[in-house]
Amino acid sequence: MTLSARPLALLALALYALLATPARAAGRLEVTFLSVGQGDSAFVVTPSGRTVLVDAGPPESARRLEGYLRARLRGPIDAVVATHPHADHIGGMPAALSIFGARHFYDPVLDHPSPLLDRVYRIVAARTRAGEMTAHRVRAGETAPLDLGDGVRLTFLAPSDPLITRSRSDVNANSIVFRLDYGEVSFLFEGDAEPATEERLLRADRRRLRAQVLKVAHHGSRYGSKAALLRAVRPEVAVVSCGRDNDYGHPHPAALRRLERAGARVYRTDLDGDVVVRTDGRRVEVSAGGR
Repeated sequence: MTLSARPLALLALALYALLATPARAAGRLEVTFLSVGQGDSAFVVTPSGRTVLVDAGPPESARRLEGYLRARLRGPIDAVVATHPHADHIGGMPAALSIFGARHFYDPVLDHPSPLLDRVYRIVAARTRAGEMTAHRVRAGETAPLDLGDGVRLTFLAPSDPLITRSRSDVNANSIVFRLDYGEVSFLFEGDAEPATEERLLRADRRRLRAQVLKVAHHGSRYGSKAALLRAVRPEVAVVSCGRDNDYGHPHPAALRRLERAGARVYRTDLDGDVVVRTDGRRVEVSAGGR
């Protein structure tokens, strides 16, 4: 028996649709906090398969990130968020953008010149000229929320103008901070936020900070995720992205004590490997290191 051209075309279209999006669980949002050593990277998949890459780890993790993305993607990333231009957050970004591409690129556009950042911006500029990407400079209150469909929404909370100055690290202090919401569940991503960042967020509207899942600021630095912020967030799950036996002593015992006092279950990529958080918009499930 032979198939006509129309059924064959429909079959091919169905197979393409299946392959063009990453693996997904119906009705669930999945956020994977990747184990990339001393750095940050997270990968978001919505219920319908739309994707967001948040940071890209240090340069030495680029190959590991590339392998992970190859297994999850069959097309461009829907959005890439570079929270700030330090190498431990954008090290794998040139490879990710060159190999997979992205429909949207978000960064805070800070004064921190480096050869690595120049490479990122050259790729972004080339893909923007080709009409393959839209680049966004993030400012809270100015940059429109990102609607990812399925009721999934990404809202930018920081940085805001005027940018923070005279902090311990102005680049860290002006990191992108955002909420990711799905149903009744929220994630708060802090980048490498500093105390000055958290103070400005609390002054702006502490109600916006409530979230069940917290990506802990600055790899668990002693200076981030202060008690006042944690009282506003009230996290049930806290994820620390850091490298095993790193030179900075992250996560700092004081930060861990604050998280535990806040009632959060703490997961660490140095001990637990990839930390995967799934939610149906009501319940939160975490899998990591056999837990």
